Amino acid sequence: MQLPNSAYLDNPNLIIINREQMITEELNFEKFSVGGEALNTTVLDAISHFLSDSHINGYHITLVSGYRSLSYQKELFRHSMSDKIKAGYGYGEAKKITLAYSQLAGASEHHTGLALDLIDTEYLDQRKDLYADVDQLASQQWLINHANNYGFVLRYPRDKEVNTGINYEPWHFRFVGVENAEYMAKYNLSLEEYVNKIKQNQRLKLWIRTQYN
Repeated sequence: MQLPNSAYLDNPNLIIINREQMITEELNFEKFSVGGEALNTTVLDAISHFLSDSHINGYHITLVSGYRSLSYQKELFRHSMSDKIKAGYGYGEAKKITLAYSQLAGASEHHTGLALDLIDTEYLDQRKDLYADVDQLASQQWLINHANNYGFVLRYPRDKEVNTGINYEPWHFRFVGVENAEYMAKYNLSLEEYVNKIKQNQRLKLWIRTQYN
């Protein structure tokens, strides 16, 4: 199927940051604040409509986390490691467990300001943290099933760990733009798979040009 017009590698909404593609310096982009969290201004209209429509449908959602600086991500990772070690895990096991859900500084896509954690407010008030069983709530299912309408995708789906390197996170959404989000949702693609598809498409176009020009 033909890729969307916005499916090109230089599209800043499709930037991938992970353990294989880390950054060493802060990204430069304009930010705005919503619910006490900073986000990339690129998502201003999208997140405003997403949250507004969730409320119209009777759901109360909390924006838990948005943009994170390199230094803040480093502190989060250190704190998580410390908790695991205090719980009795050795350093290696503590790091392995932490990496299943958290990232080293420079490897988190929260650095882009395009990633955000959204979760049912009452659930968060009761559980005090993010857990995968939140997807049993109608509110979280609404977010997951309608995210692509606003240009977001569930970044770490249950069946894509081999591609993303991160365990299932039903609260972690990533802005990629409506065209891209709808395509990814239709064909069940992670961002890594989608960007690889774009690369393959570009290589095919280049090969065709060399053969017929």
